[in-house]
Amino acid sequence: MDEIFIPIKNEQEVKLMNPLVWAYVGDCIYELYIRTFLVNTTKMKVHELHVKASTFVKASSQAESLKKIENELDGLYDYSLLKKNIVKSLEKAGMN
Repeated sequence: MDEIFIPIKNEQEVKLMNPLVWAYVGDCIYELYIRTFLVNTTKMKVHELHVKASTFVKASSQAESLKKIENELDGLYDYSLLKKNIVKSLEKAGMN
């Protein structure tokens, strides 16, 4: 089981990975967080948990959440660069 977590890509390969791949991995981590939160704070059935988690994890909900905290991020990171990279990746993937 530990073999899953052995790094296979070298540092250069990681640096060249498509940002959408990172978004895919990030979505998984975010969904795990949301699922854990819902399981710990509700008494929903499995299907209800799935539906509720999906409403948080879908791209439109994440974009809405980002808009709410956008002003707070400005001083922490070059947000304009991040935004350009996201738009560029989406355009490349035909999603924008």
